[in-house]
Amino acid sequence: ISLIEKGFNVAITPDGPRGPKYKMSNGPVLIASITGRPILPVCLDSSSYWELNSWDKFRIPKPFSELRLILDEPIYIPKDLDDEAIEKWRLILEKKLNSIGDCR
Repeated sequence: ISLIEKGFNVAITPDGPRGPKYKMSNGPVLIASITGRPILPVCLDSSSYWELNSWDKFRIPKPFSELRLILDEPIYIPKDLDDEAIEKWRLILEKKLNSIGDCR
């Protein structure tokens, strides 16, 4: 959180380092709630890529492929959330991320 407090922007893989794929973890919701910084839903897709044989099927864009970047509106998370509110916001963000573009 200290980087965020210093004004740096950070990027977080929302489904965490272990997945499951397309299921958002609580981490980004908690960080946004604590810091007051918004979450900016982002999707990046490539017209041509290598796909790794991993749980998330990580994609590496091939040289000269066309990239598509989709940015949605920032989402501000309220402070002092209880467990029920954290889950509510996690589901809202998960749905938003899964809906922007053809990144699934």
